[in-house]
Amino acid sequence: MSTLKVNQIYEADGSQFRFNTDVVTLQHGQGTDLGGAFIVDNLDTATYPHVRLVFAFLPADNVDGYYFNMRYRTGGSSGSDDTNSEYNFGYQYTYQNDGHAQIARIDYSYIGINHTVGSTDSREGVNGVIDIYFNRSADSGFNTGAGGTSAQWNTGMLNESANWRGTNGQAVYNNSDTVYHTGFKLYFGTGTAETGGMDRYKYTLYGFKD
Repeated sequence: MSTLKVNQIYEADGSQFRFNTDVVTLQHGQGTDLGGAFIVDNLDTATYPHVRLVFAFLPADNVDGYYFNMRYRTGGSSGSDDTNSEYNFGYQYTYQNDGHAQIARIDYSYIGINHTVGSTDSREGVNGVIDIYFNRSADSGFNTGAGGTSAQWNTGMLNESANWRGTNGQAVYNNSDTVYHTGFKLYFGTGTAETGGMDRYKYTLYGFKD
């Protein structure tokens, strides 16, 4: 585990302005045949309540129409998807002919990250940055309502029709029950159905201390 400490910046007069933030590389990898989904479990949300994923993923199947979706996970090292219909999300996207649109949904059982990706052509797939904030945890004062886990993202994708789209989005988990999240899953699919899996991948997951 490598650590980048961002804690010393000096003002013009020589006085020190200090950040109390450590940025840590939690995981990284690249290769082929990631399997059905990208899954991160058993995160130390007490130490790193904010994580950032920088990634590039290519779907394994050559069928157009796969969306890129996300769910939070519970249960620590024996994690499972949180499938409660308590996900609220919205995103805006632009594409190559100056078009743009937006989508907003409430009470879904997953988070939609962006529109359709494509096949295993080397130009296709999705890349970007996702920030996840584990406000809802056993170590947090927010255990109900909109104080739940939230996410923000910027992604870019190209599908098999050679259509490019850039997306900016936000999501929040809004369950009134006490549900603690300890990880997350990203997958290609249509709605709740996971489809195809991931062929090529590259990612780094960073953890941010309070």
